[in-house]
Amino acid sequence: MAEKALRVLGVAYLDIGNIPKEIESDTIERGLVFVGLIGMIDPPREGVKKAIATCKNAGIKTVMITGDHILTAKAIAKELGILGRNSLAITGKELDKIPQNVLEKDIMKYSVFARVSPEHKVRIVKAFRSTRKSCCNDRRWCK
Repeated sequence: MAEKALRVLGVAYLDIGNIPKEIESDTIERGLVFVGLIGMIDPPREGVKKAIATCKNAGIKTVMITGDHILTAKAIAKELGILGRNSLAITGKELDKIPQNVLEKDIMKYSVFARVSPEHKVRIVKAFRSTRKSCCNDRRWCK
């Protein structure tokens, strides 16, 4: 389902006689009966695909930074034209293993960042900003 750009939700229940006044968070999820999986589509807003194509035609690199599962993110990114043949997708866990200087060197290879935290987002932005500095050394119009 994730490869088809669906978000996957697990469904389970617990038979209880009475609703307790207080719910213990460490025990409430024990003894659940698994019912199944549901695939939910969360389609991109109207006009997003066209906006991404416009950016691409203008020479602007568009990336996706998301909390979604990597398979879901890649499927959506392919559908929108963000993830091409020569671009890569990476997870937050994989980012954790890459030193910042290596990320800065390789950042343009990536178009999809999945399962990322706010800390990952900061690293990603810093890495993209580092490419701007090298660009500005070569072009007078870059500010």
